[in-house]
Amino acid sequence: MTNVSALGQFMASPEDNLSERISSFTASSMAPKPFGMTGPVNLGMSADVDLNSGRHDIEAYSNKTSALAKSLEQNSLDFSSVHNFDVVMSHTMSQEDYAKAKEDGFDMRDLDPQEAVTILDKVKTVLAQSGQIIDGYNDDLDIETLKNIVGNEVMAGDILDAFHQNDIPATKENIRDVVNAVEKGSLLTEPKDTAVNYLVENKLEPSVDNFYLADHATNGRRSGQGSYYMEGGYLNKTGAGLALDDIAASISEVIEEAGFEAADEKMQDTARKLLKDGLALTPDNLQKKIEIDNISFPLTREVIIDSAAAAIADGKKATQGSFSDHESLVQKAVSLKKSLFLEETRFEMSAEVNLRLLRSGITIDTSYVEKAVEELKAANDQIANVLFPDRSNALDLYDLYKKTNEEVGVIKESPAAVIGALTKEFKSATLEDIFNKGSALKASYEKAQATYEAVGTQVRSDLGDSIKKAFRNVDEVLKGIDLELTDDNRRAVRILSYNHAEVTSSSVEAVRAIDNKLVSTIDKLKPSAVLDMIREGRNPLAMTLDELGGYLDDKDKDPDKQSDKYSRFLYKLEKNGQITDKEKESYIGIYRLFENLKKTDHAAIGMVLETGSEMTIGNLLTANRTLTRSKRGMDFKFDDDFGGLKAGERKNTAIDVQIETAFRYYSSKADKAYDNISPEKMLAFENAGNVIENTLLPAFADAMEHQGEEEKRLEKEVNKKELEDLRNTLSDGLSKDSASELEKADIPVTVRNLEAMEEIIASRKRRCLNKIWDQLRERVKAPQDKDQEDKDSLSGANLNEALDSLKDLNNYKNTIDNMARSLETAMNTADTYIDIKAIKLLHKELSVASTLADKGSYEIPVDTGAGEVSLHISFKKGDGASSKVEASIETENYGTVKADLSLLPDPNVHDASKVGGMLTTSAHGRADVRRFMENIKYIMTGDISSTDLSIMYEVTKQTSDDTNAAVSREADTTDKSLIKTAELFIKAVTDSISMMEGS
Repeated sequence: MTNVSALGQFMASPEDNLSERISSFTASSMAPKPFGMTGPVNLGMSADVDLNSGRHDIEAYSNKTSALAKSLEQNSLDFSSVHNFDVVMSHTMSQEDYAKAKEDGFDMRDLDPQEAVTILDKVKTVLAQSGQIIDGYNDDLDIETLKNIVGNEVMAGDILDAFHQNDIPATKENIRDVVNAVEKGSLLTEPKDTAVNYLVENKLEPSVDNFYLADHATNGRRSGQGSYYMEGGYLNKTGAGLALDDIAASISEVIEEAGFEAADEKMQDTARKLLKDGLALTPDNLQKKIEIDNISFPLTREVIIDSAAAAIADGKKATQGSFSDHESLVQKAVSLKKSLFLEETRFEMSAEVNLRLLRSGITIDTSYVEKAVEELKAANDQIANVLFPDRSNALDLYDLYKKTNEEVGVIKESPAAVIGALTKEFKSATLEDIFNKGSALKASYEKAQATYEAVGTQVRSDLGDSIKKAFRNVDEVLKGIDLELTDDNRRAVRILSYNHAEVTSSSVEAVRAIDNKLVSTIDKLKPSAVLDMIREGRNPLAMTLDELGGYLDDKDKDPDKQSDKYSRFLYKLEKNGQITDKEKESYIGIYRLFENLKKTDHAAIGMVLETGSEMTIGNLLTANRTLTRSKRGMDFKFDDDFGGLKAGERKNTAIDVQIETAFRYYSSKADKAYDNISPEKMLAFENAGNVIENTLLPAFADAMEHQGEEEKRLEKEVNKKELEDLRNTLSDGLSKDSASELEKADIPVTVRNLEAMEEIIASRKRRCLNKIWDQLRERVKAPQDKDQEDKDSLSGANLNEALDSLKDLNNYKNTIDNMARSLETAMNTADTYIDIKAIKLLHKELSVASTLADKGSYEIPVDTGAGEVSLHISFKKGDGASSKVEASIETENYGTVKADLSLLPDPNVHDASKVGGMLTTSAHGRADVRRFMENIKYIMTGDISSTDLSIMYEVTKQTSDDTNAAVSREADTTDKSLIKTAELFIKAVTDSISMMEGS
């Protein structure tokens, strides 16, 4: 038997000597798993076949399996590998996917591999089901670059169309992969029968790779001997001289089982040919044979491109695309959703009909339908366990997650009349209550075939004119009750009218507040927020709007989330060439106002209400500055006993429910402004003749909702920039090492963490530019006003002293955390996109370093004479019961110095220990290098002649299994003697460098 196994990246082509290459692969050459697969897999280039004999076993064939169940028979998902993560995020996630995930509140850079792929699957299926045509899908690559890669404008267009249909990005790598598939596929000719039989027998898809493999693997030989027939539902080998006519009934049965007409002569001939060629006649083999026979050669360019694009969408190489099936898994998933409904309906119908038939003595086999439903339920369980890992009730939580998202969508489409109906029970009504009331109202409107205005802020175009006509006197009503002619007030009057309620100034203001609170909360209740709530043990459907709003406000205060939002604002600010420096300063100030309103629970709004001033942007800026200077920290909150506005000890008993209503309204408007604020919108607002500081808050918030073409362009551009950064991180050569360290330290392997870990590892390299420590010196500045210095921050402290104090491992984590707080201060004063991006990355690096310290892994800055590098210390489990210290540092003149240190019992001193182990360097044993290494040994042991600590030179290989790896879980990171040993090595290295450089 010839055992053939090829690597996934082995690309067979006509010019290759495939016979030699194939024979060189053995069973030990295990192919890497393609994205999404675990366990034994078939890459479409691997086979384990006997080229000289047929199968002689007897195998059952009669288990019925529906097409739906067959399509679900995939291996379980495995995205732990960085390579697989890279494939999914870099090669299959388009800009549209990234933007949609952002819209749903998910930042793909913060998700671990399994969660990221699960969310991406959802995004892709939603986009595919929507059927929307997305403009600008080729923005990943400019058209000139694309033409240069492809070399043919028409072909370039065909490739872009295929990418668009499969929702994959037009990156250089993807384009080149498809061009390669076209070049190789165009050289394929009609396959020989032996090659076709090879594909059938080994269940290989008809792809470029597999056709080349089959052709060279068989080289004209038959793939099997003898014939098979079916009898009693089992597969048997025919005896010599048995005529096929004798098993005609069995042949017909298999043809029908495969879904074809048994009377079809062509089908009969194909089935008999399989038997004559020594292959098993099974429904699967017959279907595969027909699929391959139906492929026309030479292959057209369109067929190759379509199959290649589908393959890339599924995380495969373009040359692994099937010519008989051009649908990607996402496209199949959309079709399967419809099929599931049909299967479940058929199952229900079958059960009902079966009861009647059973009474007649007739049974209908529905086992294949049951299997399909079981497979779908199993897939549902998998998703639940990814979104809610380590939870025994994951399926229930997933059901709650789906139900909440569905009900939020229904509420948005519910009649706006529900808002008026909630006025009296606003404080106690839960999200479920609002859904139920809204659904009931919607049903009554639809039953009466009446149109209605929805909760959603966007009024349907077909209702605009009719609403104006029906409420043409609304302005007169507002004038009569002395209220402004604003869209919010007009909508409140309409809502009151839908409920046949009295229109007064207080009722309009009450409904207006509830309306904006509901819309604001529902808009922010994105799938990501729902997921976080449920993971934290909350049931969104059982929470009131105030409870939901409070939770969402707290999420908005997250420093990482705020810095991301601010960086996008700055990017757009810098990319708009029409904004002057003075306007930039003003726009940043206004942005900071709304960010601070969020941080302080809208304290400035409360102050403006207290003074009775108009709620203009200028008055809010003044109130915010006053609060900042006085550090009053006013915190306005509502609870069940609320009788007015609370401001610490400054509660004014005269402030009543009217003020509460106004506060709720204006805070909702401030949230809306903060969610939508952008430089382009502010510029357009001012160009329309408005002065922002003189503008009322509601008018400004409404203006921020309108997105112009320039805003759309810049939004797309910043998404593209973030996606490019994500791809660069995953494609970096350090990703594998970074992922390994993160996994060993139980830190999630997210894109952001990978990026931070790569910077940490790079800082250990002598030639690395912009190491962490250099960045800290640049970013952490002393404040101009010493009175404003944060006592818990290192801002204003001597950073050199702080960096030097990292050598004290007992206080290492506290020092790192103080540095991180200093960077948060720096983020508050940054005013350029580059600055905020650099500070955020540095903050993440310190966060990862802090977590690594919890696991016993430390980065110590050491001046090697040619700049600082990180001396990496880690505690690991030793060969015996005790732990050991491993360390490594790259030096300018003495090579890469490593230490493997343990504590040994000291025979001369009772209950004491001494340092033992090995010191190595990659440098030659020159006199200066020997002096350097011997000095380290002397400081460590006090005795240069000690045999407990040996020295080796010119050691280039690692002295342990993984010098980059973080601490192992078994290591004792609290052993004081071990910590002192590590600190002693740090001192030995720094003192020795200082001594050698000084001499």
